[in-house]
Amino acid sequence: LESATQRLGLVSAARRIYSARGEPVYDFDAIVRGELYFFSCGEGFIDPMDPTQIAALQIAPLPADSNLSPAPHLRVVAHRNGELGEGDGIRIVVDKPETFFETVTHKLRLPALARRLYTMDGKVIDDIMTVQNGSAVVVSCGEPFRHKDKALQEESQITPIEDNSRLLADKKVRVLAYRNGWGTLRQGKTVVGGTVKELLREASVALGLSIQARRLRAEDGTIIKD
Repeated sequence: LESATQRLGLVSAARRIYSARGEPVYDFDAIVRGELYFFSCGEGFIDPMDPTQIAALQIAPLPADSNLSPAPHLRVVAHRNGELGEGDGIRIVVDKPETFFETVTHKLRLPALARRLYTMDGKVIDDIMTVQNGSAVVVSCGEPFRHKDKALQEESQITPIEDNSRLLADKKVRVLAYRNGWGTLRQGKTVVGGTVKELLREASVALGLSIQARRLRAEDGTIIKD
């Protein structure tokens, strides 16, 4: 089932196996090498020779002693700490709880390994297994819970420098920087630099990138070299 899920590119884990005649297969020993089988994500058998067929609405549960029962999944919607309200979060699905923090670190592109979970209202989650499937969680690298509104309030206390201010060195520009793929749906960060290299360095810090930024593009995708 796990191999079929990956090789067939299924949207969720494969849960049922059917023979070419539409008969459910409950035992691995009943599978004949070279025969044709159909895998489903839980829905009833659909005859590929009859596209108009409607699958049965009632799906018979697997026997308790079946060795085809898939491993339980943990499914949550994860948000980066301090970015609540900026997008719908990232859907995280893992088979084993011990792989959750590694997976969520990669999916959210965190600058360090995820170490702490919070509910959406800031309560610490001590055990990931107490989270109900489909729930939303806030992920941090160990820092305290921060809501988007608080983060914006902290930023708003900093008075921006006027474009014509003498505090800005000559030939420096101020731009609004976004992570690649964010678009303008999330809050950008203001960075100042006199060269593309300097802008990339400042943007890497302001956006919390895990590695040094190497390429700068305009809003239309054009690469900026100078």
